[in-house]
Amino acid sequence: MTPDELAARWSVPKSQVYRLTREGRIPVVKLGRYYRYRLDEIERFEVGEKSTSAAGGEHVQSSTTQEIGAARVPAAGAVAPGNEVSDAEQA
Repeated sequence: MTPDELAARWSVPKSQVYRLTREGRIPVVKLGRYYRYRLDEIERFEVGEKSTSAAGGEHVQSSTTQEIGAARVPAAGAVAPGNEVSDAEQA
């Protein structure tokens, strides 16, 4: 997957994809001077799983939130701070 394709998938500018790549926040494979993103690794990143990139590719360990776009987005199954639901609210 190219940076353009990943930017379209996340509905963010391509510069955001490059920034996250430079910061080591998203799994990437570098082919010469080009960055490519494996769909299976991106899907793992999106749900907050640890990357399993092969040797030579950079990878990051995901936390409970992912930074995509301007906001930090909770990973699948995670609850953003301040969004906890009390027992009284559930009833």
